[in-house]
Amino acid sequence: MLSTVGFVIMPKAVSPVCAGGDRKAQRVGMAGLAVLGCLMFSEWSIRGVVADPSNESTDLVAWGQDHLGQPMPEFMSGDECLFCHRDLGARWGQNPHQLTLRAVDNSAAMKMLRGVAPSRAAETRYLLGRQHRVRYLKRGQKFGTLDLLSINWEPTDQKVGGISGRLPATWISDRFAASCAGCHTSGVNAETGAFHTLSLDCFVCHGDVELSHSKRDTSVIFGSHAVPEARIVIATCGQCHLRGGQSKSTQRPYPSHYVAGDNLFRDFLVELSEQAIANNQTVDRHVYANTREVMLTQNKAVTCVTCHDLHQASTEKHRTLPMMAICTTCHTQQDDLSVVRKLTKKSKVCGY
Repeated sequence: MLSTVGFVIMPKAVSPVCAGGDRKAQRVGMAGLAVLGCLMFSEWSIRGVVADPSNESTDLVAWGQDHLGQPMPEFMSGDECLFCHRDLGARWGQNPHQLTLRAVDNSAAMKMLRGVAPSRAAETRYLLGRQHRVRYLKRGQKFGTLDLLSINWEPTDQKVGGISGRLPATWISDRFAASCAGCHTSGVNAETGAFHTLSLDCFVCHGDVELSHSKRDTSVIFGSHAVPEARIVIATCGQCHLRGGQSKSTQRPYPSHYVAGDNLFRDFLVELSEQAIANNQTVDRHVYANTREVMLTQNKAVTCVTCHDLHQASTEKHRTLPMMAICTTCHTQQDDLSVVRKLTKKSKVCGY
């Protein structure tokens, strides 16, 4: 049985709801608009666990459960799940969650590595990342570990990329476990850094599913007949997408022993102040703004799954929503929503 640990959050500011209404009337995301548009922030500010003692909804750690200090559940693998959920099998192999790690291919990144360090290219078995940066990996000597190459591929223009990092190319045995495993593999043991499954398995989002779920699937998080509460959605998606947080128990940039359905924020510290969110790049700013709205205010109408489809890897649903403040983290034009903010800088944590 795998063992696991857990994580918490560190908020700082709150924003009340900016009400949605008529879509055309609320297309306020014009260039020059402040990062969060009509969002205003309260005067209180914290750097601990409880955002506002007078409001139970802002207490990040008082609700739910966690698996801190407990072993990781013996979850079923994705292959076992797809035996019954065969409608997902044909497309799951192309889902971004399944491709957080992928087998070597004939991409520009691999061609470049073969030219620069052919012996290392021959040893490489997996790739991490795509258009912004590609890292090279091979299996480590210890069970459930991967070694990360000291060099990586980054695009220098739209078509051509280049090698960057520390030369000569050498394998680093502890980097992946310390920094990457929590969001690119499943069932990570916080003590050893060893993982159970490559990429993200069904367990990561759906939690510890009982065998009896075929008769009572309302117990499955994100199940077809289950509607998880907003804070569960934010916590489950946030275990990977709240980049920049830190585990209080391990100091790693990913949660410890988190199981979908737990309270992520008991041990995972995340800065939710206005300034911190504004300093993030576009994608992270969008995730953090929604997290603050759901976790620190009464605005729980919009969560990740309101716009994002878990299995289809689609954001088509968000086109049907009225314009609201959260939209201005990406959209910049009042009447042309196809104009969006560019990814002007990379994540401080991952470099992507």
